[in-house]
Amino acid sequence: MMTTHSDSKPGWAFWVDRGGTFTDLVARSPNGGLSTQKLLSERPEHYADAAAEAIRRILDAHPQFGRHIDEVRVGTTVATNALLEGKTPSVALVLTAGFEDLRSIADQRRDELFALHVMKRTLPSTKILASAGRMSAQGDVIADIDSDALTRLLREAYQKGIRDVAISLLHAWRNPKHELQCATLARKVGFDNVTLGHQVSPLRG
Repeated sequence: MMTTHSDSKPGWAFWVDRGGTFTDLVARSPNGGLSTQKLLSERPEHYADAAAEAIRRILDAHPQFGRHIDEVRVGTTVATNALLEGKTPSVALVLTAGFEDLRSIADQRRDELFALHVMKRTLPSTKILASAGRMSAQGDVIADIDSDALTRLLREAYQKGIRDVAISLLHAWRNPKHELQCATLARKVGFDNVTLGHQVSPLRG
C-alpha cells in the first residue's frame, strides 16, 4: 500500500509480519532510523488491529518526523500455519462439471515417482460443487450456467455452515463470464468470501 504527500520529503516506511500469536513491525523513519514494535495479534480489548496499532505507537513516539507514510508492506503466516496445522475452515469449491476430481488428481506429481504405495497429502476440507456451464478454449460459451441448480448447491453448502467459496472454471482466464455469474449467485446466497480463479491466477486450464 502506497500513500503520497505533497512535498518532496521522505515519509515513513513500515514492514509488518502478522503471525497467529504476535505481530512484528519494523519501521524506517524519514531520517533512516529503524524502530520496532511487537504486539499480540489478537487483543480486542486494547486495539482492533495489531498492525495499525503498532504503526500508531511508532508515529506517536516520534512526532518530530511527522505522520507522512510512503509505504506499508504486510506479510502473514496465519494462512500458512492454518494449512500446516489442519485448522482451515471448510470451503466450497465450484468447478466445471466433469472436473470434480481435479483437486485430488492434480498434476500427478509424486515425491517418489516409482513408489508402489502412493501417500497422498491431506487436503483442506472442501465441498466440491459442479457447474454445468462450459467455456471453449477460445472463450466461447458452449453451455450456459444453470443458475437454479448451482444456487441449490450453494445453499446446501451454506446451510452446512460454509461461508467461503472459491470458483475456478475451465478457460475462465480467456473469458471470465461464467465465474462472474457464479460469484453473483454465491453472494446472493450470503457467502462472506468469494474468490475467483481468473482474478487470483489467470492461467491456462
